[in-house]
Amino acid sequence: MGNDYSLSVGVVAVADVSCGRSQTRAGRIKNGENAYPGEFPWLVSIRVAGPGSAHYCGGSLIHKRFVLTAAHCVHRNLPKYLVVIAGEHDLSSKGQESEQVLSVSNIISHSNYSKRYINDIALLQLTEDATWSRFVRPVCLPDKQVDGPNDPLDGKPVTVAGWGNTDEGDSGGPLLISDTQGRLVSVGVVSNGIGCGRPRVPGLYTRVSRYIDWITEKITASGVA
Repeated sequence: MGNDYSLSVGVVAVADVSCGRSQTRAGRIKNGENAYPGEFPWLVSIRVAGPGSAHYCGGSLIHKRFVLTAAHCVHRNLPKYLVVIAGEHDLSSKGQESEQVLSVSNIISHSNYSKRYINDIALLQLTEDATWSRFVRPVCLPDKQVDGPNDPLDGKPVTVAGWGNTDEGDSGGPLLISDTQGRLVSVGVVSNGIGCGRPRVPGLYTRVSRYIDWITEKITASGVA
């Protein structure tokens, strides 16, 4: 674990419980070290529903009924063919006590999503509420971006939470930064990359702050409290 870090950034909370908090906060993950159970309680595994289903993308709980993910993970699927696993820590360990298996009622991809990873953002609406626990909690979202010459994220250390490389199962997962109150904020959604941490090969992330209006509009339109 590395040193902790912080950023003065506004936070948008769309859930009915405090966001961005976990039971175990031990600083930034370095070099792919394992996270502690409950360290990233908003992280979910997206799978194809059915026996023997395997993890193929990540996502973040932002509300008891909504998961934020990448459009390229879900835009060609039907809700009945997807399942979300919350509270999971180890993909190789089945039936963990902390797990919640949640079905999907609606897939909301950005209407202007392009295969070139433009507007690569989507919401999964869940059929039932996620139950908040020490292992299942929502992440915070950043304030709506205001364009200007100074980018508040420039030069700031961030964390990608997931189960592997950013192009091999971690697509849709969160790019996180800690605010001054110690809350973790999802400033990006993993979109694309080549391997993990390769020199001169950048990862691609969808900037969440540009889509706050879209996210709140879709959640409001769903009628879910």
